[in-house]
Amino acid sequence: SPPPAPPPRQTSGGKSAFAIPSAHGDYCYQQHDASDYRGRVNVTVWGFACQRWASQTPHQHSYYPWRYPDDGLDENYCRRPGGEGPHCAWCYVESGSRWHHSPTDCCDVG
Repeated sequence: SPPPAPPPRQTSGGKSAFAIPSAHGDYCYQQHDASDYRGRVNVTVWGFACQRWASQTPHQHSYYPWRYPDDGLDENYCRRPGGEGPHCAWCYVESGSRWHHSPTDCCDVG
């Protein structure tokens, strides 16, 4: 069964927003760039496993969970911390391939 819904949070408009379970048992997002996505997808659209946000290997980065406390940088889930990076929920990839040279990749979260 899907995890319980998180408690409501305040949006910029002052209305409460609830996470809505999607057809995949994950949680949807409301922002067009998926910056508010807090689901558990941890694989990119190319099928690469995501690197943990607290890890600096194999890719060093500045997206520390303590630096972005409101962005859900838990485990290795796809996120868009600080509204930065690709225009999607994304992650650093654990390993690529010889034809995929980017350290980051978008995730299919919706």
